[in-house]
Amino acid sequence: MSTSLNLVIYRTKDEKLIEEDLKTVRCEEVSGLLLEKINSIFPMIKREVYFDESLEESFEIECFSSSDIDGVCALLEEIFLDLLKFENNNLNNKTGSAYQENESTKLVADIVSGESESNPIELAVVRFHVLTGIIGIFADVRNKFCNEVGAVIKLG
Repeated sequence: MSTSLNLVIYRTKDEKLIEEDLKTVRCEEVSGLLLEKINSIFPMIKREVYFDESLEESFEIECFSSSDIDGVCALLEEIFLDLLKFENNNLNNKTGSAYQENESTKLVADIVSGESESNPIELAVVRFHVLTGIIGIFADVRNKFCNEVGAVIKLG
């Protein structure tokens, strides 16, 4: 099962998030196992979002804490290195034996699952694309929107 992570920009009033005029900057698909891994180390938090500037009615969203963005980026970079090793072994395996399966290999293999019969190179490209998209969404918050109080990464 996969879902998406959305980078959105809420308007703010006194550092309160306001849904009116919400801008979706980026959406990226994320696998369940990858999301679980990130959440196990950097749990999502609940934030209140107001419908408009009257600040009378609100609802809660689950999102990543802005204080965790650097840590999530570092974790994703480690996973990317695991993916490089995994794909290198898969594409260059001359012995025909399977890559040693552990938590990291299960995680990177699950980045795109259910396509085990695909061309190995195409599958590797899709995995890289998906993971670099997730890295990009967190990197955008860190680099482009670091001073934007309304920048939030939430489940879509």
